Amino acid sequence: MIKGREWTKSWERLSLEPYQDPPGSDGWSIGWGHYCGKAKPDPCTKVQADAWFDENYREAIELAQHRFPGFDSLAENRKVALIDMMYEVPICAIWKASDYFREWMKTGDLKTLIRAACEYIDSKWHDHDAPTRAGADVTLLLIGDEKEG
Repeated sequence: MIKGREWTKSWERLSLEPYQDPPGSDGWSIGWGHYCGKAKPDPCTKVQADAWFDENYREAIELAQHRFPGFDSLAENRKVALIDMMYEVPICAIWKASDYFREWMKTGDLKTLIRAACEYIDSKWHDHDAPTRAGADVTLLLIGDEKEG
C-alpha cells in the first residue's frame, strides 16, 4: 500500500532556500513545496519545512474530503492520489476535472473517471509540473487497491 505523505514528498523536493514556483514566475515556494505567494521568503530550517508540510498536507486532506463526496470510502491509493492533487494543484486549476471526479464518485462509471483524468492531465498544472506526477496520480485513481465500500 502506498503511504500518502511519502507519495507526496517523493514528488516534492526539499529546498531550504526559496525558489520561483513555477520557474520564471513571480510566485515563491520553499520547503516541501510550501507556496508563499509573491513575497520571497527567507530561507527556512528542515524543522520549519516539515511543519509547513504537515500543515499543507492536513489542508489537502480536508480539501479532498470537502470537494469529493464519498472520499472516505475510496480505496487507499485513490485517496492518496486525490490528496496529492489537492496538495500540489490550486483547486481552480482542476475545477472542471474535479466536477468529473465528483460525478465518478457518485456513479462509479469508469468512463467518467477516465474523462476526469484526461482533463486533469490537460490542465494548466500539467504543463507547470512534471507530467509524470499527473500521470502517476491518475494511475493510482484508475487502479485503486482495495474494495471500496
